[in-house]
Amino acid sequence: MMKPLHPIMVHFPIALLVVSIGADAVGLLAAVPSLSHTGWWTMLAAAGGAVVTAAAGVFDMRRATLSEDVHHRVHRHMKVGIVLVIAILGLAFWRWRMQLGGGPVSMYYIDAGVFAVVLAGVQGYLGGELVYTDGVFVRRASQSGDAKADTSSHHH
Repeated sequence: MMKPLHPIMVHFPIALLVVSIGADAVGLLAAVPSLSHTGWWTMLAAAGGAVVTAAAGVFDMRRATLSEDVHHRVHRHMKVGIVLVIAILGLAFWRWRMQLGGGPVSMYYIDAGVFAVVLAGVQGYLGGELVYTDGVFVRRASQSGDAKADTSSHHH
């Protein structure tokens, strides 16, 4: 079976979101206009990465065999993920509009970005629970040292 794609990809858009908001905040508060370029390009990359990562999550979810209660938690993770992707795309559009204007970002944008970063933290927690508590896509090592799928919580 092909390894899951979503866990490999998820760190990139989150890191790019944090770097983007951080660069824009420091650029605004410390009056360093060159950080605006970092904020813009990393937000653009975060938006593209978020869409691809969410699609990979849906792909992985559809091929996983999950118990009903784990499936419910996967759907909660997916719903929060959809809100997060929409937030990142909204921030990217807003950031693009400010980029066209040539001026600095607004504190409202920074505030919205901090909210998106907090939402990404909640999303990461939910994803971590799926892996570390529910064992989604985790293999248990057998006595012979070979990795065997742990299907104890992974049946439909």
